[in-house]
Order: sequence, then C-alpha cells, then structure tokens
Amino acid sequence: MNPIYDLLLKIETTTKSLKYIKKYCDIIYKYTARDALISNFHMHHIIPRCMMHELNIKESIENLVSLTPKEHKFIHNILSHAFPKHTISRA
Repeated sequence: MNPIYDLLLKIETTTKSLKYIKKYCDIIYKYTARDALISNFHMHHIIPRCMMHELNIKESIENLVSLTPKEHKFIHNILSHAFPKHTISRA
C-alpha cells in the first residue's frame, strides 16, 4: 500500500485499528502533498516518537509534517484510536 501504512501495521493490526491507520495515512499524505505555507503551524511526527524506537526509525525531517493546530489535534485523535495501547501525546 504505502510505506507509512506498512510501518504502522507492524505496531497494531486489530480490525478497528486498521480503519484508523488507513484514515491516518490518507490524511497525512494529503497534508504532505500540499504546497501552501501555514502561518500558525505545528510540526507533527508522522511516525509518532513513542513508536520510532520500536520501528528502528531515527529522527529526521522526512518524518515531520506541518499542520494547523486544528489538524494536529484531529490527527492525534485518530492516532489515539488507532493505537490505544500506546501513549500518544496530545497536540
């Protein structure tokens, strides 16, 4: 499917989480594809920091995306549903 989706499947694969992981990936791809600069933005880790060690991923600019505060809060809500066993910090 896509590299982010494939990585996240290594963490959680329940039927319920799959729905949220797919939704998360679709939204992240939409946000990374836009060219517009956001004046008031938050940097979001595409692969959450709490999962980077487990997936053997190092901190990099490629793992960041700019989101508005509203988008950031929304995306963290999706992550908390996709990965209920992980501590996903609030945006």
